[in-house]
Amino acid sequence: MAKRNAGKTSEGRTAAGRFAPGNPGGPGNPYARRVAQLRQVLLDAVSDKDLVNIAKALVAKAKKGDVHAAREVWDRLMGKPVQPNLELGAKEELIGDALYQELAKLWGCQPGMVPHVIKWISEQTETSPALGDRFPELKQSGGAPSGAK
Repeated sequence: MAKRNAGKTSEGRTAAGRFAPGNPGGPGNPYARRVAQLRQVLLDAVSDKDLVNIAKALVAKAKKGDVHAAREVWDRLMGKPVQPNLELGAKEELIGDALYQELAKLWGCQPGMVPHVIKWISEQTETSPALGDRFPELKQSGGAPSGAK
């Protein structure tokens, strides 16, 4: 019968680098105990009535136009907004490139000019009702026209 710790190294890991049975793990966060103590001191120092008064003062500042107070109230009540992931994968980049190529052919311009053409058309639909009537979807979506020539 083989020993249970036969593959164990001196660092508490197996030869494959995994934690061996009986490994106690790391020391943990050396500051966790102190942080817990400080948190408890703060909790002991602030009563429910104190928190109500602080919250009312923060809301009053927000109502007076203090943007930082308003953001704090909003973030605490609704949660912070999630930031979108704007990084494109290879597939999305290929689709975007193909779309720009097709729009460039359709509009008779270089692919690098497509965003400028889209912006120009969007601006023109705001000031020119005739162009806006030709591309009604621009007024609704703010995007590129379909079938523009």
